[in-house]
Amino acid sequence: MTSAVERLTHSICPNPERQQDAAFWQQWICYQDELYRDCLQYLRNPTEAEDLLSQAMLKAWKQVTTRATAIQNFRAWVKQLTKNLCLDRLRQRKKIAVQDIEAIAPQGEWANQGQNPVHDA
Repeated sequence: MTSAVERLTHSICPNPERQQDAAFWQQWICYQDELYRDCLQYLRNPTEAEDLLSQAMLKAWKQVTTRATAIQNFRAWVKQLTKNLCLDRLRQRKKIAVQDIEAIAPQGEWANQGQNPVHDA
């Protein structure tokens, strides 16, 4: 039994490769707003959420075009992919924050002298 999306795609594009392309973009459009809301919920920054959603779209497209097997549940698959990218971005933020602290106050510069630049300023 074929889904409505598959039937519509087949009627529009008789070429199997183009059918796969059309099916991907139809499903992506269906879930794009939901995925954006997920990104926004994780990242709390509209610009960063849009950027990450673009990355998710590119990664999903590359994986769909190179996979040997069909994706059974596109929504679940693309939501997990997007979630993983969001978590990677959050980990990256933490790493950058720690590196920034070390750049501001190298070890031994003021910590051992009893001075605190925040309170002494």
